[in-house]
Amino acid sequence: MLNLKPIFVELAPGSTKRIELVSGRRPRLVSGSDVKQLADEMLHDEVVLDICRAHGGPRELDDLGDKPVRWVIAGPKGPISVTVSMKGREVSAVFVAATEPRRSTRPPRRASAEREPVRPEQRRSITVSDRRRVTQKPPAHGAPPAGRATNRAPTPAPARRRSIPATVAKEPATVAKEPAAVAKEPAAVAKEPAREPRARAQASVDPVLRDLCELADRQRATDIHLTPGRPAGFRIGGALREGKTILRQADIERILHSVMPARNAAELARSGGTCFAVSVSSSVRLRVNATQTHVGTKLALRMVRSQPPSLDSLGLPKEVESATTQPQGLVLVAGPAGAGKTTTLAALVDHVNGSRPVHVVLVEDPVEILIESRVAVVSQREVGSHTTSFHRALEGALRQDPDVVAVGDLRDVETVRMALSASETGHLVIATMNAPNARRAIERIIDVFPVAEQPQVRATLAGGLRLVVGQRLLPCADGVDRVAAVEVLPGSVALWNLIRDDKTFQLPSLMQRGKALGIIRLEDSIKALRDKGVISQATAEEALEDIDGASELARVEVAAPEQPGPPQEAGAEGSSIGTLWSRAGALWSRKGGS
Repeated sequence: MLNLKPIFVELAPGSTKRIELVSGRRPRLVSGSDVKQLADEMLHDEVVLDICRAHGGPRELDDLGDKPVRWVIAGPKGPISVTVSMKGREVSAVFVAATEPRRSTRPPRRASAEREPVRPEQRRSITVSDRRRVTQKPPAHGAPPAGRATNRAPTPAPARRRSIPATVAKEPATVAKEPAAVAKEPAAVAKEPAREPRARAQASVDPVLRDLCELADRQRATDIHLTPGRPAGFRIGGALREGKTILRQADIERILHSVMPARNAAELARSGGTCFAVSVSSSVRLRVNATQTHVGTKLALRMVRSQPPSLDSLGLPKEVESATTQPQGLVLVAGPAGAGKTTTLAALVDHVNGSRPVHVVLVEDPVEILIESRVAVVSQREVGSHTTSFHRALEGALRQDPDVVAVGDLRDVETVRMALSASETGHLVIATMNAPNARRAIERIIDVFPVAEQPQVRATLAGGLRLVVGQRLLPCADGVDRVAAVEVLPGSVALWNLIRDDKTFQLPSLMQRGKALGIIRLEDSIKALRDKGVISQATAEEALEDIDGASELARVEVAAPEQPGPPQEAGAEGSSIGTLWSRAGALWSRKGGS
């Protein structure tokens, strides 16, 4: 939990600084136009409320509504006013220095030892005045005291002598009134931050970016492309369509710096590219990829779901849901870039989150879909912000008492090694990998290791693999949405034997005859979507031609040259024998020609 006590020293009386905690954003210290990020981790609603409770938050925070909750705490340099409010679906907390009570502008009274000595006639005058409670009107300036005759010159300021008791008598009333004015000041101070965070929240995101996101949301676009000197591009239904807004380099720089953290700004300047996720509003979240090109800064914005979807809404089969109940092992989500692997990973994690009281550690780069803990405890970590790399995060995760470990991407050998190690030590590991299909994903896990280690890796993978899900996104018939065509390869003895014996080239044959094992081929999924009318006939034919894996044997047969040979018998067996004769004839003719 974020510790604000060391930061409270910045909130001195009279200072304009304030601490802002808003759910879905990073905590920050604001002073005028200067903004300082206090942490790289984005806050959830409960995290903001827990921080407020740790700093004297009242019970009203449990039922936070439209009415703000305010209280005052003691800071190292004076009282601090805290205001917590609910804006839409966001929780906002503001810490500001409370205004000090106003002091009396009267000069301080001198102590009795510093007063001028009182002459006898003055003492008698004061005594008479006190007895009469100062009911008589003070004499005019220069007139002698009442009730006494004297030949001496008039006292320079007799009114001052007569007004001393009056001043003393009136001062307590004045001082008594000032606390009432002071008591009203905290209310005025507390009302001010209630309007300020909302104004800053709206001003923090560039208005052009906000308008583009709203337009993309209405058109159900998945990506926004911003290039200097060109219209904004929107990817709708898999196709890139141009908008009407043409942005300059200065516009893109302004949009980028309105949402980019300081760490990513330094990375962009150092390496020419960076990637991060940011919440534009309570319903819109973006994954931002910024790169330097020959025409300027290019932005690719991915529209991220505000909440994780359910497995049913994605159309995933029951075999995928049952894999999340495994006590240990490896569940792999494979597919090319942009195939929705992150969305499927979030759906799997959220299914565990709503069904099992376990601890889930999710490591991503960056954190895209925010998942709030429900039945389970979900800890989301971002590479670059909370940890230096995936494998370092997995090393730390094994010491955090996890039950489920989710990895955003298996990129390098160390990350794969840690994932396999966790899967065979009593943890369920759910990971994604860039691969065209299930077979290629299994081969890539093995090939990433040196040749000397591959036999041991095959044995470990054969003992821990529980499920491989391969998916691709295809445009729907309406031309707007996209749907996932999936292949499912559950763990079985037949699959484990092929992996252990280094016979993964036989996986297409296993998937073709393994429907009884719960295997679903990608071809069958595409054809089912075509038959239901979800995708068009042209889309299905194009997708079937691009499949690399299960139809590979058919491709070999089609590509084989036709050579004269024995007459082929009818049936599948005769066809295969004829193909073998044709290939043998092709080899013999090549040898004869050499």
